[in-house]
Amino acid sequence: MNNQDIYYISDEQPWVKLYNTALPSTRTGLFYNTFAYPTKISPETIGVYIAVHTKPGDTILDVFGGSGSTGIAALMCEHPTENMKALASKFDLQPEWGARNAILYEIGKYGAFASQVMANPPKQELFTEAVIKLLNSTEDELFNIYGTMDAAGNPGIIRHVIYSDIVLCPHCDKEFTYYEGMVRYDPLRIDSNGICPYCRYESKSSDFSYITEEVYDNLTDKMITRRKRVPVRIYGQTGRSNWVREANDADIKQFEAIEELEYPRQCEAKEILWGDLYRSGYHTGITHLHHFYTKRNFLVMYSLWE
Repeated sequence: MNNQDIYYISDEQPWVKLYNTALPSTRTGLFYNTFAYPTKISPETIGVYIAVHTKPGDTILDVFGGSGSTGIAALMCEHPTENMKALASKFDLQPEWGARNAILYEIGKYGAFASQVMANPPKQELFTEAVIKLLNSTEDELFNIYGTMDAAGNPGIIRHVIYSDIVLCPHCDKEFTYYEGMVRYDPLRIDSNGICPYCRYESKSSDFSYITEEVYDNLTDKMITRRKRVPVRIYGQTGRSNWVREANDADIKQFEAIEELEYPRQCEAKEILWGDLYRSGYHTGITHLHHFYTKRNFLVMYSLWE
């Protein structure tokens, strides 16, 4: 048997602390907000690891590239942010800052596109001009589709909406939202037990059956059965102020009116090949790609894409 060299890592190595400490990785900021990608890790945090273990000019390989955070981190090593410098100083690290190369592989189209754009950004002026033109044309086509009112009745725009399934009370046979019966605050949580807001009947949440509805889907030219959902919480903006309020009758009427609109005839229904990912009940009525979206969001995305 050939002799083998034995390598060990001393706890005295300063960079060992990097692996024994949970480093900050905020899910916000310029890079995170550019693309809505759920698994991103802060490039600043990754950059510190890269700078400690490599030299300028070295090449990093990431075969699960995601949205390209490793590539951005490699580039950031040339111009480290104050946060990166502070993190290195905190752990008594002395990385040699400078640009590294990165090779990224990603089979997902969205992640690969995000990586390409982030690593090779367009000129800011041209990009801004194109975005404003695109948004204005879509706003003209779908006027006020995100329009709403704040709690004081001032006009604003919707930032996002929380929807809730409708359930049936087995005791009094009245319908109410899952949000009303199961969501609690202070602390925010979803209870395993639900309470009917009408008769105060309390039981396991699974004892309250979900209400379904039949609607005509003009894209598939079929009647479909889906879970019945309504808006319950509105997050909006008026001027520069963000706000949140409970959904009211006007919100529900607006939602129902938009749901009555037809999908553009030019759209093509894309069937979902569920396989093992299908969950009975949870995916009721979701047979095609457009079923994942509210009618409002689908129409906006379609207009932007066109």
